[in-house]
Amino acid sequence: MVKKKKIKFIAGGIIISLAIGYMVYAGVRDSMVYYMTPVEILAKGTSVYGQGIRISGKIKDGSINWNARDLELSFILMDSQETIPVHYKGVVPDTFKYGVEVIVEGKLVDRNLFEATTLLSKCPSKYDAKEG
Repeated sequence: MVKKKKIKFIAGGIIISLAIGYMVYAGVRDSMVYYMTPVEILAKGTSVYGQGIRISGKIKDGSINWNARDLELSFILMDSQETIPVHYKGVVPDTFKYGVEVIVEGKLVDRNLFEATTLLSKCPSKYDAKEG
């Protein structure tokens, strides 16, 4: 009788552990966003349209268009081979400027528009060696 209760208790614990493990896995899987460059994104074609993605690149010189009143920003994100126009609505980091590497997270609407929901600007390294 005591053995049956122990088996039921252990079986219940295993089932609860599996359920919690699955919920953690499903939550992490749905929130994972992969990190790519413009050339990698555009090489995938239309298969990435509408999916949550993260892109890293540099801001193209002369491409920043900032509307401070409406908190709307558009710019061109580039790597060594490709460019992607980006639209973002929200607060812009202080370090956001030409030539700085940025990370945008959002969805590629089409070849000519990436709707960003998150904008991160990488800080330049404070430990770069001085010239001369």
